[in-house]
Amino acid sequence: MRFGRIHAILEVFANHVLLSLLWLVGCLPVVTVPASTAAMFAVTRRWADGDEPRLLGEFASAFRRLFWRSSLVGVVWLAAGAVLLLDFVIIGHMEAGVRRPLWVLLAGLSVIYALTSANVGPALTGRDVGWRRVVANAALVAAAQPLPTAASALVMASAATLVWVFPPVLLVLPSVTAYVVTRLHVRAVRHLLDRETGRTPRSSRQPVSG
Repeated sequence: MRFGRIHAILEVFANHVLLSLLWLVGCLPVVTVPASTAAMFAVTRRWADGDEPRLLGEFASAFRRLFWRSSLVGVVWLAAGAVLLLDFVIIGHMEAGVRRPLWVLLAGLSVIYALTSANVGPALTGRDVGWRRVVANAALVAAAQPLPTAASALVMASAATLVWVFPPVLLVLPSVTAYVVTRLHVRAVRHLLDRETGRTPRSSRQPVSG
């Protein structure tokens, strides 16, 4: 019994290491970072649904299937982040009387941007969903389920900090982070759907869309 449990733990760890390595390799051309990230979330989505897909095959298939959608979302999201950053720089050179209310407005927009960002990865994995719907779904979950979304944002920020401090964790942390964020997103979507339909909470193993 103990050996079986250790074997299961080692298998899970190995899967996370392999998925993290696939993500790193997929990110090497740089322009493929969105597609590689979407493929990683597609795999962790299958894991969250209780499936055990062939890791390499699932990653490669999702990479091809989600390439253009994720690339468009990546460009739009990067541009939106650049606009926010530029606005901070511009406001920083304004007079104090004008700057304060604009700081508040921009801070609010930045929070919305950060919370929506936490849901973009999992939202990309939906089938037959355009890039606009991906962003809309991510924003909807962020607005309707702020607590799990904030938890996802905190997990991602903590992972980024840990990578900055100790880069070798890149060998396993990307996959683990994506899995945790996916589980939080799936739970948030499930609660949102149950609240809208008035149904009892779904089983954690029942797949949900979004």
